[in-house]
Amino acid sequence: MVNPDNPELRVLDTVVPWNFDYRTGCAGGVTTVNAIPGSGTNISGAGVLVKLKNTLEVDDAVLRNPGSVKVAQGYNPERGGGDLGATRMGMWWMLRWWLDRAREEAENPDPDDPSVAHIAGIFRGEYPFLVHTAGARDTYGTVRMFHLEAGVPVIVSHGSFSGYMVGEAIAKTGVSLNIGPRNFDARFHARNQFRGLVEAFESAGNTNISVQTDANVIPQEEFIFQATIAERFGCSTWTALESINSDPASQILAADRIGRLIPGLDADIVVKAGSPLDPRSPVQMVLVDGEITYDIREAQLY
Repeated sequence: MVNPDNPELRVLDTVVPWNFDYRTGCAGGVTTVNAIPGSGTNISGAGVLVKLKNTLEVDDAVLRNPGSVKVAQGYNPERGGGDLGATRMGMWWMLRWWLDRAREEAENPDPDDPSVAHIAGIFRGEYPFLVHTAGARDTYGTVRMFHLEAGVPVIVSHGSFSGYMVGEAIAKTGVSLNIGPRNFDARFHARNQFRGLVEAFESAGNTNISVQTDANVIPQEEFIFQATIAERFGCSTWTALESINSDPASQILAADRIGRLIPGLDADIVVKAGSPLDPRSPVQMVLVDGEITYDIREAQLY
């Protein structure tokens, strides 16, 4: 985090397939993770989509690299020392500067300039930006900058701290929302309300919603439970169900491989004895690419 932006970095070189955290996540019903850099800088590099399958080979576990490019908007990447990253205006100026460079790179690739290669792939529609942002100002600022101005695939992630207050304006754009790990607003203001964020965005007219854990803020094995909480706080059951399978797959631009049980897609299947959203019913079995990766009869891990 020496520089305010480091889009040239990537997660791929750190992937350790089938580690203990991945095995536990699989036991909780997770089949694919988007492993991403942290939020210490505005653009922190390329993440990677990893299958939670029993293999020691990185190439066998990786679904796609890059999976997305990570951007952090607002609070986390704020910096001292007086550089551009210390203010919202400075951060937004830098992000637009990188977007302009990446657009030029996508049109006229320069093999000697790896710093923008990952972002250029977004302008070619190969994978999206994943932007961690919060608050009404920054949440809609992300929509405006990436979706409306740059016209690139973007997932607006978190959306907490009153981000839902711009929900109606976001619904008009149809942009992808990835809510969590904080999935409720509990600040007692003039309206004195405790409100679920997925319900708030859904009530505002948004239909393209997924949930997340931001692991290890919340352990990845509690991914399904995030949808359970979303339903408990008022969103529709169907929205809660789609928030953990088809919607995240389409948002990350991988719907041609994962997210649904239809012919031609990867055979990633989670089996539960009861409702998928019922936390009292543990995961019984998980198949990834058609192979059993977790069976509760052998040992219950979660």
